[in-house]
Amino acid sequence: MRVLCLFPIFRSDTAKLMLSGAERQFIEICKRWCQLGNEIQVVATNYAKRLCENFGLKVSTLTFEPVKIKLVGFEDLINVQKLCKIINCDKFDFIYCPNESFEYILTSTLAKNKCRIPLVAIINQILPEDLYFLDLLKSALSYTQYRRGLTYFQLVPRRLFFVFKKKIRNILIQKIDLIFAVSGYHKKILLRMGIDAHRIYSIPSGIDYHHIRSYERGREYKKFDASFLGAIIPRKGVLDLIKAWSIVVQAKKDAKLVLIGSGRGYYFNEVKKF
Repeated sequence: MRVLCLFPIFRSDTAKLMLSGAERQFIEICKRWCQLGNEIQVVATNYAKRLCENFGLKVSTLTFEPVKIKLVGFEDLINVQKLCKIINCDKFDFIYCPNESFEYILTSTLAKNKCRIPLVAIINQILPEDLYFLDLLKSALSYTQYRRGLTYFQLVPRRLFFVFKKKIRNILIQKIDLIFAVSGYHKKILLRMGIDAHRIYSIPSGIDYHHIRSYERGREYKKFDASFLGAIIPRKGVLDLIKAWSIVVQAKKDAKLVLIGSGRGYYFNEVKKF
């Protein structure tokens, strides 16, 4: 089979490589498709191409460089337009969209209309508050609570545009032919959005047992009572975890918590204080 894979990470070509769970998921799925003899073409930014190559995914790739200016979120629309222009509809069997973010879903649905082939997508994160405008608005504005002073007000227009993008995203999700939800919880939310049940399959994220088994048995490793692994951003609740851990320490004085992840800005600096 020939698969058109969209990977629109709108970061500068020279930006430091940062790998999220969803991005690693995309790379590993594409690597396995190649191993099964399928032909993959990735349409991506130059940054995304570097990310793929760095983690061992070497396939045919069409790339572009995203715009560098910031327009309260409207730059995403410009980037989507640039990406769609380089898509080559050359007898692909289906389009693979690895993320439910606005820029992924918009690009994928435009590619579907252009190429006239089925669209398959993975939904990694969708929340109940995404369904209702007032809940979405409250969530978007509260996301800025970790900024202070003028920075807070500078972010408000971008967060309001974020609400607009989420609403458009919800409409476009209806056009996906086949959806893989990473949990039954996400499947229920998609059903509440009005998507037909026969188009949704609940399949949890995979585990690389070969990698796990590669760790040497009997070797001494650092031991912790709990760990966090992921992006250190507000919606992950890392500060809430740290506050909860203070309760754990009251019961177990030597309890150890390790945080593994990257981030930036005010929230990340607040986490580092601990």
